[in-house]
Amino acid sequence: ADLEAGADGSLWVATDGGGVVRRNPASGAYERVGLASMRRVRALRLDRAGRLWIAGREGGLPSFDPATRRVVRYRHAADDTNTLPSNSLFAILEDRRGDIWIGTEKGLARFDAASRRMVRVEIPGARNVLVRTLLEDHAGRIWIGTYSGLLRFDPRDINEWLDTSRVEAVRASYDRR
Repeated sequence: ADLEAGADGSLWVATDGGGVVRRNPASGAYERVGLASMRRVRALRLDRAGRLWIAGREGGLPSFDPATRRVVRYRHAADDTNTLPSNSLFAILEDRRGDIWIGTEKGLARFDAASRRMVRVEIPGARNVLVRTLLEDHAGRIWIGTYSGLLRFDPRDINEWLDTSRVEAVRASYDRR
């Protein structure tokens, strides 16, 4: 399960089987968000515009606007490289530019906030890698946790990748700082 706090004091809760639940800050009551196809939710992210991005086991990537109750859903299409690599999602990150990064069971994607388009991000030497977690560091680099290792990507330089495939390598580089 994942949690997100709204600017209005609400609490958004991802559940494994119950979908997305919102705690109303005024009443304290919990209400299910009406996304029937999203029952098994792995991650949530409220972006700077107040939209809730939802990563689940199936169903693609819904973007939910709590103010209008409008849902826009992004899905994988095998014949379109401008879609998600998979509909099974694990992680969501909003970076400092407002782009949304999505970790899937078959790779990484980025929703470009300026163009409103999905872009698949090719990870050098790895096809269909399961991206489990994402983090942006103080320098704007994206850290990508996979089942086979840890990667670091600099969005300003698409050729700069750091591959730390073994945990010992991560520990050693951290200890040298």
